[in-house]
Amino acid sequence: MCGDHRCIQPMGIIPSLHFPPLLLHKVFLHMITPAPKLQDLDQLRSFVNGTLCDNGQLEVGQFAMTERLLTRASDPCGMYFCVHGPRSVKLTAIWETDNNRVLFYDCAGERFLESPVGNQTRLTEDLCKEQTRVVNAD
Repeated sequence: MCGDHRCIQPMGIIPSLHFPPLLLHKVFLHMITPAPKLQDLDQLRSFVNGTLCDNGQLEVGQFAMTERLLTRASDPCGMYFCVHGPRSVKLTAIWETDNNRVLFYDCAGERFLESPVGNQTRLTEDLCKEQTRVVNAD
């Protein structure tokens, strides 16, 4: 026992260090998953939608997902995704191209998952095409 808290010793932690459960929640809760092999932006959208819906216990395809192109100095640098669930629930994800990963956030704004993305070259090309499409639509 550590004070009034029950201690848990996760694997990979030096045995002499003890963490109370609340600290473990903050340190170990979000996971890093293997990189999915995504061929294009549509597969990225599908992956993000499915992951967000799974976390929010929502049925895939039943709730709208919006997205926004993220830019830095007029150059595309990622995409913001948001699934709009019932009762104003919003689950979000950000694909950032600098580190080529998707960061997933639950309805409380807490990161629950980080996933590297495979095939960055093709996805970045699609992102540039998306920027052109968005600019031309305005």
